[in-house]
Amino acid sequence: WDGLEGLSLSLLGVHQRRNAAVALTTMRLLREKGWRIGEDAMRAGLARATWPGRFEVLSRAPLFLVDGGHNPQCVEALAQNLREYLPGRQVTALAGVMADKDYPAMFAAIDPLIARYVVVTPPSPRALAAETLAELLKGFGKPVTVCGATREGVAEAVRQAGPEGAVCAFGSLYIVGDIRACFQKE
Repeated sequence: WDGLEGLSLSLLGVHQRRNAAVALTTMRLLREKGWRIGEDAMRAGLARATWPGRFEVLSRAPLFLVDGGHNPQCVEALAQNLREYLPGRQVTALAGVMADKDYPAMFAAIDPLIARYVVVTPPSPRALAAETLAELLKGFGKPVTVCGATREGVAEAVRQAGPEGAVCAFGSLYIVGDIRACFQKE
């Protein structure tokens, strides 16, 4: 767009840049139809947009990311983001999934980027037991630790990653709130 150089997007991720392009195209089409959408509003919207739990940085030491990705397509986008933002970095995964999701495909897509797994059972009747997920993940040949509550999983993943490491939590929207609560300021 002419006149919209130097846009700032607050959301991280290749997929978010595509989403922003769709939003800008939609606004352009609406403007052509007579809607009054100012350039300042477009800039502010992109710069201030938030999406809690979607490739969200919760901590920097260690780096702790949470992503609500809970199907193969979302985990593919997450894997692309890890390749772009954390190339070559050792990533500890904190994961819990629903039993009715295609979790084998999810973990096959992201496993090449993961050094070790910490697994939890999400708080839902549809949840896959952490022990069952651990059995699948052991097939990838990497260390797997089973934890009880999500809070325990967060502490264990942080411990395993160490202060210079990185943790990426994903697999279910059911664990995002509990994870975010672990990082809220008192």
